Amino acid sequence: MGVGLVVTDANHVDSMMVEDYSLDCAWGKDENDFELTVDKLIPQGAFVYLEESECGGIVDALRDQLERGDSTLTYSGRTWHGMLENKILAPDSGQDYLTVSGNASTILGALLSRVSLTPLFKAVVPPSGDVSIKSYQFERYVDAYTGVCAMAKANGLKLKVAYRSGHVETWLETAGDYGNDIDSDLLDFDASRTWRKPNHMIGLGKGELRNRIVSHWYADAKGNVTQT
Repeated sequence: MGVGLVVTDANHVDSMMVEDYSLDCAWGKDENDFELTVDKLIPQGAFVYLEESECGGIVDALRDQLERGDSTLTYSGRTWHGMLENKILAPDSGQDYLTVSGNASTILGALLSRVSLTPLFKAVVPPSGDVSIKSYQFERYVDAYTGVCAMAKANGLKLKVAYRSGHVETWLETAGDYGNDIDSDLLDFDASRTWRKPNHMIGLGKGELRNRIVSHWYADAKGNVTQT
């Protein structure tokens, strides 16, 4: 990959920058984990992350595969979202539900503290400004990731996460409309892009061997198909 991956030690102090690696980082309603293949030894509990990005998390496991003398190290763990997902939002003692209202940054900060993710996780006010949460009632004993995302959706917002300067910064911002972009919080999608497609097709018709009818078709850069 072209973007350097930062790896910390077990105490979460940056220890190295890796350029040669393979990282599969996922978050959403179905999975909040990552898989990293790299030719480096990384301690359990270390952080791996792309600076200023949602992509990153904590190393929970290692798979070492040895084939014909070559060792492949594959690490896996929870993304920042997965760390949220592992925490439970419970109602206060004697209360039926946990309810919140007010400034989003204040609420997020209180929720992160409630599930003991501070000071690593920090609620911040986005450049676009703070937003408000109308009175919201969480489901009983919901995981923090699902609960925060549901609260955000109910208020037309979306959860954003980025690792910056030793902290996992979290904030809520207005969920964009479809427009020319796809907002991953508004729909499910699976997108792929292929840059180098076949542009020459050979058609074989009647006949045998040298007597067989052959036609050639070509696509230009604009997708126009001709026999030139």
